[in-house]
Parts: sequence; C-alpha cells; structure tokens
Amino acid sequence: MWALTPREYAALRDVWLDGLERERYMHASLLAAVANGPLQTDGVLFVADDMLGKGSRQQRMRGAARDKAQSLKIQRAAEKAKPPQWIVDIPKKRAESKRVN
Repeated sequence: MWALTPREYAALRDVWLDGLERERYMHASLLAAVANGPLQTDGVLFVADDMLGKGSRQQRMRGAARDKAQSLKIQRAAEKAKPPQWIVDIPKKRAESKRVN
C-alpha cells in the first residue's frame, strides 16, 4: 500500500468507492421494491434514487399527471375521429369475396 504511486492509490480508491456506491444502490433498490408493495404510491412507483435522496419524486409525479392528461386528450380526440373509408370498407369487401367463392 505504501509503495503505490498517487495515481495508483487514486485508482484503487476509486474502485473501492465504486463498490460502495454499487452496494448502496443495490440496497436502495431493494428498499424501493419493498416500499412499492404495501404503500400508496399515488401512481408513481418509488425508485432507488428516491431512497438515496438523488431523485425528485414530486417532479416525476407532476410529469406522470401531465402525461396522463395528455394521453386522455389524445384518447378523446381518437374517439371523436372517424376512421378512413378504406378501413370501413374492409368488412364489406370480405363479405363480398366470401359470397363469390
């Protein structure tokens, strides 16, 4: 250990710190999975970053609400739209082709 150059020591320390971070993330993922089970998640699941204090769950909740509103808007527009005529004619053409045979 004492024979290491500063660069080698820094590399060894970085590898050690990466291992610690990976272990912390693994535990946070497990905690998030456990929290998603019985708790009310308000439509947005917990993730490991929430448990580590890095994520913004409130921002994801606002984004999920915005996405849901947009999808409802698109769904309503799709329900009002008429299908193209060639799609409407498909069952008629199939029925005609069955009669001919």
